Amino acid sequence: RPSHDVDFLVTHPTQDVKGVLLELVDCFLEDKRIVPKGEGFHQVSVGNMANGVAQFKKFKDTMSKTMDLLDKWFGLFLLPSTSTSTSTSTSTSRMMRVDVIVVPWDQWAFALVGWTGSRQFNRFLRGFAKDDLGMHLNSHCLIRQHDVKLVSKEE
Repeated sequence: RPSHDVDFLVTHPTQDVKGVLLELVDCFLEDKRIVPKGEGFHQVSVGNMANGVAQFKKFKDTMSKTMDLLDKWFGLFLLPSTSTSTSTSTSTSRMMRVDVIVVPWDQWAFALVGWTGSRQFNRFLRGFAKDDLGMHLNSHCLIRQHDVKLVSKEE
């Protein structure tokens, strides 16, 4: 089943990405590139990102959950009009469902797989990590189940 949305993952190797999501959403709203809250689908989730890995390490019962704690925006992006009209009205514009996910650099690889891989592929990877390797994989990290420690880059 094909996806009908676009996922954008935003990160930076040296800069802190905390607060970036709200700045992006504000810029999009100011430029009238997204459908405002109240006029269509628009959901923002911020403030949990810094605790993502800590939450999964601290609470073993959350290991069964696959939802991440990254900062994210789900909404409708207004596509450029193909007509000569300069209207940005949501009633005449073409729209596309867009997800913007802000990811700390050290979690980039895990978020990339979790957000851009197919549902079936992600289920396979999580099952393989759990059943064959004794680890838990999510959009934040890879954790050894027996001691709840992060798997290092060298492993």
